[in-house]
Amino acid sequence: MIEQTIFIPNAKPNDIYSALLNSKLHTVITGEEAVINPVINGKYTTYGGYASGIFTSLKTNESIEQTWRASDWPLDHYSKVIFNFTDQKDGTNIHFIQSNLPAGSKDEFVKGWNDYYWEPLIKYFTKEDK
Repeated sequence: MIEQTIFIPNAKPNDIYSALLNSKLHTVITGEEAVINPVINGKYTTYGGYASGIFTSLKTNESIEQTWRASDWPLDHYSKVIFNFTDQKDGTNIHFIQSNLPAGSKDEFVKGWNDYYWEPLIKYFTKEDK
């Protein structure tokens, strides 16, 4: 299991919630194609189809819960991902949990979330011309 708290400066919970659920904005922030249907049981793909799943709970500007799988995982293997958003004075904390990872893959995915999500979100919300 991965459990992290990440601070995203200059962003409110609604900014992060929108960034993760809006296909166009998600694509801009990550630089990779995202197709997202942000409703309960709605499907999504990100990073050009590398990651996919469905949304199991959406609490506007508070939390997102979804199934999540990488395209190179066994077909029936899904992890569970939870994003919880907490407003802070100068930004938002994301409390992130990912469970049911394939054995031995935790370090790879800790690095992946940092490189492909947390750093791009921080970069996007700290640039002046967003």
